[in-house]
Amino acid sequence: MTATPRSSKPRRKERSPSVWYGDAPTATTPRTGLVSRRSGDPRWRIVSGLLSLVLMGVLVVFLISDVFTVRGVAVSGLTTMPREEIIRLTDVLGTNVFLLQPTAVRARLLADPAIADANVQVVLGSINVLLDVQEREPALIWERAGLQSWVDIHGYVTLPRSERPELLRIVDDSLNPQPPLQLSTDVVQGALQLQTLLPEQNQLRYSEGFGLGYTDPRGWQVWLGVGTDMPNRMLIYNAIVTNLQARGIVPSLIDVSDPQAVYYAVGL
Repeated sequence: MTATPRSSKPRRKERSPSVWYGDAPTATTPRTGLVSRRSGDPRWRIVSGLLSLVLMGVLVVFLISDVFTVRGVAVSGLTTMPREEIIRLTDVLGTNVFLLQPTAVRARLLADPAIADANVQVVLGSINVLLDVQEREPALIWERAGLQSWVDIHGYVTLPRSERPELLRIVDDSLNPQPPLQLSTDVVQGALQLQTLLPEQNQLRYSEGFGLGYTDPRGWQVWLGVGTDMPNRMLIYNAIVTNLQARGIVPSLIDVSDPQAVYYAVGL
């Protein structure tokens, strides 16, 4: 039996079926329904421009219209300072409401030594600025070269605004007519302690070198320095007086400004 020769033609390999996706778009093929990101829709540009113009117009109206100009200021908390003085310090009348900065207004108020604290609110309406002011309460009357000032417990010196006869008066020996800007709290606290210890004394004296003092009703000058040690110094002073009287000595001066170096003088 004769064998049949095999064909020399190669076998065709099987391929997966092809899928046609259509013609690829070319540069000239228009894409319908799409908007170029680079160019944008001109209608939105027009709308955006109009909105910007409207907002700018509203802003200009807010800044230049008299409707938003500060015309009214309400002030509360005053005891001695006149309302007109407070308003002058704020410098807000005629200012645009939207340009007001409460912190800046408060800083202008606190620059006055007579004001201890202030709260500032800005509102819309007939009254645009609300102020709540706390004045410094005087603790002493300080007199120098015939001119009087008020001094609070922190040593701040302000102008007197009324008669306060109940306050302790300190007469400064300095001939400088200018009142001090601020006193040491040692001076203030020492004077207030002496006011408690010597209720019959409504006036004290102050010297740069000796501190606080007064004239004893028995005829001599007493110096006690400054600070919060006045109870102890008064004990020392009374002991010295008792000792001198026991020996029949009438001093002209007793100095306890330095408790470690107490001395007295006779006949000065």
